[in-house]
Amino acid sequence: MQTLLKCLDPNDEQLRKNSTQLISIILSTMVKSFAMIAFHHETQRLAVGTPGGPIAIYDVRTSQKWKILEGHQRNVLCVEFDQKGNLLASYSAADLSLRLWKVGNTGFFQTIMGGTGRSMKEIKLDPIQAPQRAGALSGSRGRQRSNQLEPRKNGA
Repeated sequence: MQTLLKCLDPNDEQLRKNSTQLISIILSTMVKSFAMIAFHHETQRLAVGTPGGPIAIYDVRTSQKWKILEGHQRNVLCVEFDQKGNLLASYSAADLSLRLWKVGNTGFFQTIMGGTGRSMKEIKLDPIQAPQRAGALSGSRGRQRSNQLEPRKNGA
């Protein structure tokens, strides 16, 4: 991700000019294809969930990592910004939690310093139980019956 965003570095005007259209297509495709990547158009922020748990937020205008959100202990499967770009929701099936993060502009010093953020709300989830199949309820006899062939009828 950092390599793609480096092509949008405002300090290298020629690279940015030559790369903007292609990088936009690549990032758009990634956001549509992978639930662990979200983009908020108005704020130009890109959130990326990682296998290790932290979520990286990039400022696409500056092509820099803006903030790291720490809280999930394992694989973040899904991230999504709210409509205004002030909140980010994230989900990790591995640690069975849904978190809500405040990611709007948080003040001058925090914006220039970047740094890490903590979730403002965590919802712990119960594991999903697999439904039992009807055959599993009838025991081994039910399975034996379903595997037996029906006798042929005359003329069949």
